[in-house]
Amino acid sequence: MNKATLAIGGVAALAAIWSGGWYAGKSFIVEPEADAAVERLREGSLFFSYDAREIGGFPLAYDVAYRNVSVSNAKGWRWTAPEMSVASGVTDAGALVVTPSDDSKLTIEAAALGGAAEDAPAVFAIASEGMTVTLLGQERFDIDAKAWQATQTTGETLIRDGVLAFTDLDFSGAFTQGGAAGETEMTAATARVAYRLSVDGVSESRSDTKMTGFGATFRGAALDADTLADFLARDGEAYLTMKIESYEGTGGSSGGPSAPPFDLTMTGDETTAEVVLAEGRARYVAAAGAVDYKFEMEGPMPGGALTIGGMTAAFEMPLKKAEDAGPYLMQMRLDDMAISEELWGMFDPAGQLQRTPVDMNIDLGGKARIIFDLGAESFGQPPVDVETLEIRELMVDGLGFNAHATGALDIAGVAANPEGDVHLELRGAYQLIDQLSAAGLLPPGQGEMAKAMAGGFAIQGDGPDHLIADIAIKDGGMTINGKPIQ
Repeated sequence: MNKATLAIGGVAALAAIWSGGWYAGKSFIVEPEADAAVERLREGSLFFSYDAREIGGFPLAYDVAYRNVSVSNAKGWRWTAPEMSVASGVTDAGALVVTPSDDSKLTIEAAALGGAAEDAPAVFAIASEGMTVTLLGQERFDIDAKAWQATQTTGETLIRDGVLAFTDLDFSGAFTQGGAAGETEMTAATARVAYRLSVDGVSESRSDTKMTGFGATFRGAALDADTLADFLARDGEAYLTMKIESYEGTGGSSGGPSAPPFDLTMTGDETTAEVVLAEGRARYVAAAGAVDYKFEMEGPMPGGALTIGGMTAAFEMPLKKAEDAGPYLMQMRLDDMAISEELWGMFDPAGQLQRTPVDMNIDLGGKARIIFDLGAESFGQPPVDVETLEIRELMVDGLGFNAHATGALDIAGVAANPEGDVHLELRGAYQLIDQLSAAGLLPPGQGEMAKAMAGGFAIQGDGPDHLIADIAIKDGGMTINGKPIQ
């Protein structure tokens, strides 16, 4: 036997062994494992069904294809697809790659979206391009798609015509068995969120926002809690961060008995946000670059524009009942806020007021007592009792006027009778009063009366239009610079 014949025979033998191994693996490993996986799904909270199953992928992989797939659970949703394939390598015992059909459908019962149980369910048509789901072990997964979009086709719930869409989607995560704890990370080149919303079934609001450079991360524990009270009792944690490079959108309302219809367009620069629920407290922090709003409205106000150079906001408070009061804060800053001449013309057509942009800063804090865990039974009483109010800064600067206040108040007990001190400084107050009077925004004589009262109580600062007032509140009375208010 020559060497060529020997080589050909060896290759044929190797091919026969490989083919036999592939078919043996198919019969003794892949098919039983596929059956066992389906049974495990059926034993858990999900129900998995299909019309037919095919196993291919010879010679280098196993590809299990399910036809007419349906996945559902008892919470009122069902996902269906014409086909779903599951692939794994013969020589590489690594990840499973799940590839669903480009077109599928998600059905959510109306009650799960805030509607009545007898209402028609909401149906979302899902279209994807190049979508794969990679399962890494029992708890980790990766989802990639060149494009993915869910479009609401039917359903008269609170939300109508909903659209959620992404391009260049990369979503990864890991969850413990049962989903009690986990973390996710998501990026997308673009994202779109659109919907119509009607609370009363008569008036309707709408929104359609497109974002670029979208990213979000999340991690949490005790995620299987039934209620917020249960989440707090189990020391649950949730951390969410989001970032958008820029956005643009449209919105508006159909109006109602007390509000006219309006249309809105908006654009914005980079925006970031963080939401935290941890250690029995809640925290929200957000920052945004320049934003531009334009709106048109029916009725006496034809529309106009609002621009803001930048803004930040922060909010923090306790959520869990404790023996001692806990700190809280409320902060908001707006820079270079300006309105268009159309809006100015509504109340100052003669141009008496200065059109300079306005800066505003609100920085409040203090301590608040949580009477019972938020989300628990309230028995008709408010859950939060604010005990102190720290005015770290209240500032308005614009229109030729500046107001700045600091102070602290004890408001435990009856909030209508606080005690404490407030320091207030005004610059340009007299000038603003004159401008308001000239514009007809103050009744005749009211401006002079206000100036006389200010001059009688305030102390003059470093200029004729710089007023200083130290306000003291005690025992139900008030004094300004030591002079009692009758």
